[in-house]
Amino acid sequence: MKLKNYLSLFTLLTISNVLIAQSYLGGNVGISNFQHSMVDVGNFNFETEGTTPFWRIYGGYQLKYLGIEGGYRNNGIYQDKYPNYYINSENKGFDISLLGHYQWKIIDFRLKGGYYFSQSITNVVIIKSPQQSSPSKSYHSEQSFTHLIYGLGLRIHLIKHLKMQLDWDELYLKDEKLSSFSMGMVYQFSK
Repeated sequence: MKLKNYLSLFTLLTISNVLIAQSYLGGNVGISNFQHSMVDVGNFNFETEGTTPFWRIYGGYQLKYLGIEGGYRNNGIYQDKYPNYYINSENKGFDISLLGHYQWKIIDFRLKGGYYFSQSITNVVIIKSPQQSSPSKSYHSEQSFTHLIYGLGLRIHLIKHLKMQLDWDELYLKDEKLSSFSMGMVYQFSK
């Protein structure tokens, strides 16, 4: 009976060591390019675009050529004021992706594709002009969707466990198009 317990413990430690050897955690900051459109809000069609600060924290597990990664991203708050309206839009959520990975010397090339589970909050205020008799109106929209995400990445090995990562991601949302470029650090757990 003791031999069976020792064998189970040895197997568990061996498997967990292999899993931890390929796990990593990281964080990126960068910019997000934003295109947003809302159709027929108070007899207006709204289209805006701009750049917002972006951040993401993530973790994953990779084998030699394949991996899986999940994270939380905040694509920033976009605000803009036009002569007839004011818009404030925020997008954030969780993503999960499958990765293709190839290492050449100290550089890792990465391709990813997966899903983004987003929450978009948009506020639009239509400003009353002196010629209008009606008061200013505001519209609020909160939407949660699942969207396609894909991207490219590059990791540079700095020291044994620490890597610098550059990422470009593209997200297609219902009324928005987001692309982000970011840079960050990754800590890879290994033997």
